[in-house]
Amino acid sequence: APSRIAQRVKLLNGVDFLADCQKINAPTMVVTGEKSLDHVVPVASTLQYLNFISGATHKQIEGTGHLGLITAPDIFCNIVGSFVATQNTDGRD
Repeated sequence: APSRIAQRVKLLNGVDFLADCQKINAPTMVVTGEKSLDHVVPVASTLQYLNFISGATHKQIEGTGHLGLITAPDIFCNIVGSFVATQNTDGRD
């Protein structure tokens, strides 16, 4: 509900997400919906994370907005699954 989202956004005032992003050292993919369909968080704001998380990549889910994992779960799972499958987190080749 929009009113609940607004309440949650107020709780986040003052949180410096970009500073926190600079501390991330794990492989990271930023997943967004389309700019014209995301009415919750502007895609341009989300894409700023790419400038602060070293090596971060981006994928966009076509035909959806902010809740792509709900509105396009198969596509979201394929994106995340492919990303995870390409990561070597145990240090072995």
